[in-house]
Amino acid sequence: MVQIKETVQYCKDLNPKNSEENKEQEYDRRMRRYRLLKKTIATLPYWRYRNGKLKVHVIKAINLEKVDRKAENDSYVKLSVGNQKYVTKIKKNSKDPQWNETFEFVVNDPVRELLIVKVRHKNTIGKDTLIGGVVLLTLTDIIDHNGEELNYKLTLIEKDDNHEGSYLVVDLFYKEE
Repeated sequence: MVQIKETVQYCKDLNPKNSEENKEQEYDRRMRRYRLLKKTIATLPYWRYRNGKLKVHVIKAINLEKVDRKAENDSYVKLSVGNQKYVTKIKKNSKDPQWNETFEFVVNDPVRELLIVKVRHKNTIGKDTLIGGVVLLTLTDIIDHNGEELNYKLTLIEKDDNHEGSYLVVDLFYKEE
């Protein structure tokens, strides 16, 4: 948008009433270019999306794969959009944990920012184990339903690309600012 404003200002500075013929031609050429650029930008889907807030309500997981040999999973969910990150509480010894927790993200670039969801097992010793994850490629599908709550049953993809029937149920709500 900055380039368009600079182009408009430059075109105004080349006012044809106070200039010679070549400056008038240059002004006309730049104005045609500006109009074409403005028309092109208006038709791009990117520009129809506005910044806003995304609420993610993590409801439950279904049929999580057991990663601990001794007991059921001690599961939690990590969510991120851009550099914003949230983590649910740990639900101990459950194959079908229920969280019912809501998180709110500020979305500054709705087309380029991703919602990344990972379900992990909390290990008592060492690094936590990934149970499964999901990446919603862009937020545009959610944004198209601005003001509506959408319920998703997300298939969790495990690190070996296995889709064995583990799911995460979430509600997503986006509101433009």
